[in-house]
Amino acid sequence: MNESIGFFRVNQVRWLGANIQYLLVFRRDELVGVKVGGQFADDINKKNLLTVALGSGVLGAAAANAIVQPADRSGEFDLISRQSSEELLHRDKRNFRIPYSSIQSVELKQSNVGVNGPRAGTIKIMAQGNPTRSFDLAPEQQFEQIDPIVRKALKEKAGP
Repeated sequence: MNESIGFFRVNQVRWLGANIQYLLVFRRDELVGVKVGGQFADDINKKNLLTVALGSGVLGAAAANAIVQPADRSGEFDLISRQSSEELLHRDKRNFRIPYSSIQSVELKQSNVGVNGPRAGTIKIMAQGNPTRSFDLAPEQQFEQIDPIVRKALKEKAGP
């Protein structure tokens, strides 16, 4: 079993097709991306979709807030942390693993709004032999909690 340093949720914004939600798990010597949902799996996107369906404005937003209750994800990381990297990779064809030794740099930026609405920031991972991966940090998280995880795992590879 690979010791986990930390984790956080991200959204991969795709221009063609539905967005994908991942849990980025930082382990002792590798980063593992585990698909945990699709475009409308998070509470913010459900509320946005319902607001449009119910009518824009204050009444639509209020109705969407009343309908969509926050998801309980407390056991999500516990389940994932008990599985080996190989088991996680076999859960979904979109899951991925990047050894820290192949990561060239990571750009982590704080921002509140993206193409698909609210977010905590962005992360861009450049690795040798892997495609560059860019994600929006899920909006329910605090950037101040994510930055130390990335810096602890990747040390000098994490940009300023």
